[in-house]
Amino acid sequence: MGDEHNFTDLDCDTIILDQGRLYEHRTIQFRSTTYDARRMEETANPCTHADIIVLAHEDRSEAKPAFPYWHARIVGIYHVMVQQKAQGAIGLSDPKRMDVLLIRWFGLDSVDGHSGWHAQRMHSVGFLPDTDALGLAFGFLDPIEVIWMVHLIPDFLSGHTKELLSGPSMAI
Repeated sequence: MGDEHNFTDLDCDTIILDQGRLYEHRTIQFRSTTYDARRMEETANPCTHADIIVLAHEDRSEAKPAFPYWHARIVGIYHVMVQQKAQGAIGLSDPKRMDVLLIRWFGLDSVDGHSGWHAQRMHSVGFLPDTDALGLAFGFLDPIEVIWMVHLIPDFLSGHTKELLSGPSMAI
């Protein structure tokens, strides 16, 4: 989908996690601009269902117009110290901090595919199954990609399911 990157094993071998450690954080802050052009700062906490949107990177070749945003839920907040091994070089680069979010993706979930202004119905999103052919249900995201946090209203009338995850998960 879109401009996602596929890394070869050789590419992955050039990145080294300093001391093999991943550092977990409880919160992260996002700065954004409100609709009335004011600056706003929000704090995301995975324990309180921190939902976000990012710009969509979908291929435009499909018959229907692509939705401009992707929705996701933050499952974890981490940073790693990364070193890079250049091809032909003997040593490693100095460690650099890299912040990452572990997220669970939402997908558009309109019943008949018609939603938005023309259909006079709000867009609906739902979790992707972990075996979805459209892409992975979980992934890592650079926090700089987050446009802003969103409040999603649960649709309790549609019921709930545990069938979207095929095994045990920390992301419920």
